[in-house]
Amino acid sequence: DYGAGSIVWKIAQESDASALYAMGEGGFLSALWKMAEASEVGLEADFRKVPIRQETIEVCEIFDLNPYKLQADGAVLIGIRGGEALVQRLRNEGFMAEVIGQTNSGNDRLLYSGGSARYLERPAEDELQQLLKE
Repeated sequence: DYGAGSIVWKIAQESDASALYAMGEGGFLSALWKMAEASEVGLEADFRKVPIRQETIEVCEIFDLNPYKLQADGAVLIGIRGGEALVQRLRNEGFMAEVIGQTNSGNDRLLYSGGSARYLERPAEDELQQLLKE
């Protein structure tokens, strides 16, 4: 569990993180949008760098779900200057961590995947909720 009160949360605070956002309903994409909104920043993030377990991807493929819109309790987004040092410290503690992008002073929120870019959209309903409706 990487949420508030966890070891990850404490390490981030000790490292002078400027933003901490516990993910939950709506998953990574929702959390990214909400964190950028709360911090009033633009951002650029690379999908290929988002740490996600292979088994999560495989299960999502079976049920035709977007793993980036799937409830992500226990995961956290951390905004910090010079994130590489924090990532290394978290990895040394056995946690999945990666620098996935950067913020900027603009309004655009861009997601990259390979050579293509798209704008981050307002959060939609969690993928699990959509599955339960069907």
